[in-house]
Amino acid sequence: MMAGTCKLGWFSTGRGPGSRALFQTVQDAILAGDIDARIEFVYCTRERGETELTDSYLDLVESYGIPLITCSYRKYRGGRPSPDLSLPLPQWRLDYDREVMRRLEGFNPSLC
Repeated sequence: MMAGTCKLGWFSTGRGPGSRALFQTVQDAILAGDIDARIEFVYCTRERGETELTDSYLDLVESYGIPLITCSYRKYRGGRPSPDLSLPLPQWRLDYDREVMRRLEGFNPSLC
């Protein structure tokens, strides 16, 4: 990695064609030398088997050999509604965030 290369942490739901297209466009630009960066990891809030589009996105990430970290927000939520962001976050959501950070230990991106 050259001195100026930016290490990217990539976060995505991986749930639709936009997620795939944006990732593909940036990765192609990196490989072409148009962007001086490297994607250090991809984090996805979904896991294999949740949707076909997500599975396709995860396949694409893995095809580049980029470390892939997943933690299903939907499964972790366990049927509870998404939190009201105008209120303090419930404990389960704080626990989810801590789990995500635990799974990302060891990575040191300069930009996410």
